[in-house]
Parts: sequence; structure tokens; C-alpha cells
Amino acid sequence: MKPIHFRSFDILFIGEAFVEFRCPRDICLSDTYEKGVGGADIHAAVAAARLGSSVSFVSTIARDPFHQMMRDSLVAQGVNIDHVVTSKGYNGIYFTSAQGPDVREYLYHRPGTAAENISPAMIYDDLVEDSKIVFASSELQSVSKAARHTIFKAFHHAH
Repeated sequence: MKPIHFRSFDILFIGEAFVEFRCPRDICLSDTYEKGVGGADIHAAVAAARLGSSVSFVSTIARDPFHQMMRDSLVAQGVNIDHVVTSKGYNGIYFTSAQGPDVREYLYHRPGTAAENISPAMIYDDLVEDSKIVFASSELQSVSKAARHTIFKAFHHAH
């Protein structure tokens, strides 16, 4: 009989981390903002962790003034960041406001951010094999050619 392979994580997320500034009204009219970590990949990983899944995240976070806040926030939300690499440069930033139950306003600053440093070298066989599900959003594929190849490599191993 073949031994059962133990999976370390339910879901492996490959994605981009942003610094998120939230406000309750129009972005340009607001005087105060709440700061946090955001992005579609982060929100999905945190939601899965809150629902009880063991979650690991593969990404890059730049060593800018938000570096430690981002790492601490992810760990506090139950997301494993053992595969998050520190890079040069800056983290992506976006502002968002909830102008109503179905209306949101977004303003992104992404060019030249840490996510451009996500590379295929960050993916290795055991990392993928130790996860039940590998998740990456289509948005990350547009960040850089290296990020796109990182996703292809992870999905190829998962397949």
C-alpha cells in the first residue's frame, strides 16, 4: 500500500500584496484613512484562513515603511508567510472608499512595485506538493513576465 502524503497547507496563494487605505466617503474628500493590507489575493487568503483553512502565501513585500506592518498583519490573520520574500523598492498602494453597499471607488499606484520581483525561483516541487490547492489570480499575470511564469510553473507542478 502506498503511504498517504501529508499536505502542509490547504491552499497555497501566489499573489500581490498592497497597502490599503480605506475611507468612508470620496477618496479625495476624506480627511482620515484606515490602513491595512489588501489586494484580491490577500483578501481571498485571509477569508480562507478565517474559515479554518491552513493558508500559505507566496509573494514579495518591499522593505519600505510598510514592510513590518504588512508582515505582522498577514500573520495576525492566520496566513503563513514563510514564502514571502523581502525585496527592494516599494509596495503597491491603493485607496478605496465604500460609497454605498454596491459602489466602491479605487485609486491604485502599482508601477515598479515589489510584485514585479515575484519569480519562478520562488516555486519548488515540495511547496506545491505540500498544498491541496494552488491559487493565483489572473491579475498577477499582468504584473511582469516573471510573475506570469511563476504562476505557470506552479500550475504545471500542481497539475
